[in-house]
Amino acid sequence: MLLVLLAVMTLPAQINHHGGRAGAFLRIGLGGRSMAMGNTGAAMPGGAYAFFSNPALTGLEGKKVAALSGNFMSLDRYAYFAGYTAPVPPKAAVALGWLTSGTGNLRSYNSIGQDVGGINHAMHAIYGTFMRTFGPDLRVGANLKMVIENINDGTAEFDYSALGVGGDVGLYYRWSDNLGLALVVENMGVDLKANTEKIFSRGGNTSFSLPVIYKAGMFYNTPLSWLNVAYDFVTSDQSEFEHRLGVEALYSENIALRMGFNGTRFTYGAGMDFKFMGKVSYLDYVFASSVVDEGASHLFSWQFFF
Repeated sequence: MLLVLLAVMTLPAQINHHGGRAGAFLRIGLGGRSMAMGNTGAAMPGGAYAFFSNPALTGLEGKKVAALSGNFMSLDRYAYFAGYTAPVPPKAAVALGWLTSGTGNLRSYNSIGQDVGGINHAMHAIYGTFMRTFGPDLRVGANLKMVIENINDGTAEFDYSALGVGGDVGLYYRWSDNLGLALVVENMGVDLKANTEKIFSRGGNTSFSLPVIYKAGMFYNTPLSWLNVAYDFVTSDQSEFEHRLGVEALYSENIALRMGFNGTRFTYGAGMDFKFMGKVSYLDYVFASSVVDEGASHLFSWQFFF
């Protein structure tokens, strides 16, 4: 498995994860298991985070799940998430989620270089998900999502906001008890539209389209009962592509060790399950190494099964 991981590392990787495109915060990833395994997840069970990688995986565990996560990144960046998933018998499931991201300690300066205060910046994505099964092996899901961006310096003169609505669709097929396959299309029709007349003297209506992302993935429970492998191929309408690979080693019955490569950097993590207030819960940690010496990132995610 390590040889396979090293081989994938040598393949070209041209996709831009975090910057340079509208809605970059949606490309960082979500959920400790997925992010520790190289941001894979198109075909991997993910509890209350699964809808983000593939809406067809929503409710795969057949239980109600609540989730919280905090991603503490370098350069004062952050991302927080809260979500809930529930089955809808006999053949469906739904999910709700709120993801928010931003940057702290941004300063505003006037034309002569004086510090005139702080800038508030935040991105939000609000999700509603529906999944339906067809037969014993095929699942189809869709996300309706609203993306919002706000920038304000605390005054009425500088107040920027943008709004876009669109969706994601996904398919999941259980090829066998040990192998799952998936296809996903993300960010369909999401255009962030804003009016900049309050900011610029010649301002007007603007629009920024989120790149449409296409993913094909697999998740394999290997013949070694303690080892799982995930792989995603990701491309977009911006002529980008990326190979992602992750491995998971299970230790005892309650601990998992994970490693991955997401096209630009290594990711590492661990998870454990335990009882909390009488409920089964999963606690995961992720360490993501630096890309261009900007510093490492740390993520914690916690799920509660009812």
